[in-house]
Amino acid sequence: MTERHITVIGVDSPESEMCDVLLRDGDTEYRARIALARRKQPLDFPGTYLLELFTEGRRHQYLTESRVADLRHVL
Repeated sequence: MTERHITVIGVDSPESEMCDVLLRDGDTEYRARIALARRKQPLDFPGTYLLELFTEGRRHQYLTESRVADLRHVL
């Protein structure tokens, strides 16, 4: 991910039902919100999905707040 200037800088999980993966895309920080509880499918390869989402610019359609990509129903 670093080769494409996408860096994971942390994980924040204030609730057991979801977590935020903290990412930096260039100089801008984002949170990718992912469901942990009540999943229909296992969470496989989230890093690959996040890399594609951010490098292809598709994150904008999931932004709900300033720099929060809500992926709870996608990933």
